[in-house]
Amino acid sequence: MKQVPKNSGFTIVELLVAISLFSVLVTIGVGGVVTALRTQRQAAALLALNNSLGLTMEQMLREMRTGRDFCLPAQGNDCPPGQTGVAFTNSNNEHVRYCFNSPNGSTAGSITRGTDPSNAPNCNTNVMAGLTPPSVNLTNAAFTVSGNLPGDGSVPRVVINITGATTDPTLTGVTVNLETLVSARFNLGNN
Repeated sequence: MKQVPKNSGFTIVELLVAISLFSVLVTIGVGGVVTALRTQRQAAALLALNNSLGLTMEQMLREMRTGRDFCLPAQGNDCPPGQTGVAFTNSNNEHVRYCFNSPNGSTAGSITRGTDPSNAPNCNTNVMAGLTPPSVNLTNAAFTVSGNLPGDGSVPRVVINITGATTDPTLTGVTVNLETLVSARFNLGNN
């Protein structure tokens, strides 16, 4: 008798098992890639937030180091309700005000800088320029001034505390807190 050649191949059951295993492995792999991309996006948003707050802080510090006549505005006098800030005279004899503006107590506050030739910088004037980018929502900014009394023999110091969050929806509830102290670099006799 003549031998009939046996056809080699896969059965339907073997093919279905192979496709199922491949699908499970691809699903696990894609899930890992998606998680890695989400984590990378969150890390980039957190880094951008930290950099933005750091740059805002550094800009204020640079100008305050050479400033004089530091004072906190009286509530209702120069700053409207819900706004805090610090006023001083910079090295160019400009009267400068940094204000934390939080419209109606919202969490979308910002820090603004303004000058006023009338020697009374006001947070409500149109000459205020924003320092924080739109991708940052400040929830708090506090300024504390010490050593600012004439003849007290102390170097003026300003403590700045900023708390902010990013507008990225994947980082809800994540905030960054920065606090620093700056002292004025001028002769105490000029105080």
